[in-house]
Amino acid sequence: MKKINSQMDQYKKDSSQQRWLRRFSDLVCHKLTNGDFSEEEAVSFLESARQQILERYPNKEKHYSEIYEQRFKRILLKKGITLSLSLQDRSRN
Repeated sequence: MKKINSQMDQYKKDSSQQRWLRRFSDLVCHKLTNGDFSEEEAVSFLESARQQILERYPNKEKHYSEIYEQRFKRILLKKGITLSLSLQDRSRN
């Protein structure tokens, strides 16, 4: 019985984290779509979003880059802002 309760607790925790990530990424997309960003402001905004996501999901940089960073960049591309380098590499310059 303890094992089942433990599994249920883990399931609830995972579901809560997934809901947060979905809502947070949707909010970032909404702000990117509706906001007026320069390239520098977009980089700063996305770097902040990346840090917040990776604080909750440490060691998931690859997943962030493959999924969320690409999603955010596509929105900016539609607005004429091209961010070709990884944000992490870009912020080091």
